[in-house]
Amino acid sequence: MDLLQIAHVVATARAGSSAALLLEHALEATGPSMGAAESTPEVVLKLEQVEVHTGMKKSYIYREMEKGTFPQRHKIGGGTHWLQSDIQRWIAARSNAHRWQPDNTAMPAVDSGTTRH
Repeated sequence: MDLLQIAHVVATARAGSSAALLLEHALEATGPSMGAAESTPEVVLKLEQVEVHTGMKKSYIYREMEKGTFPQRHKIGGGTHWLQSDIQRWIAARSNAHRWQPDNTAMPAVDSGTTRH
């Protein structure tokens, strides 16, 4: 039994706790046949860490969460946390989205008014 499975047993003894739910999520994500090299515990991030990772502020994060376009938070103890894997997937999805490209052929050259004679 690896460390993650032991933690799962301990957490399920406290059934219904946020820690148990997070460990369930981690076990489901990694699958039952994971080896020792594959057993990476799920990392949880505080709001300040999510802001650093995403470059977004609290108001934006909560607004997007309400719209369903940002990963949901998890209440653990007295604090609010996000799964790092959820935040990383959200960042990857945004970076893979279509990016605006200026059409330089349609734009006339800009005259800055500083030509010398």
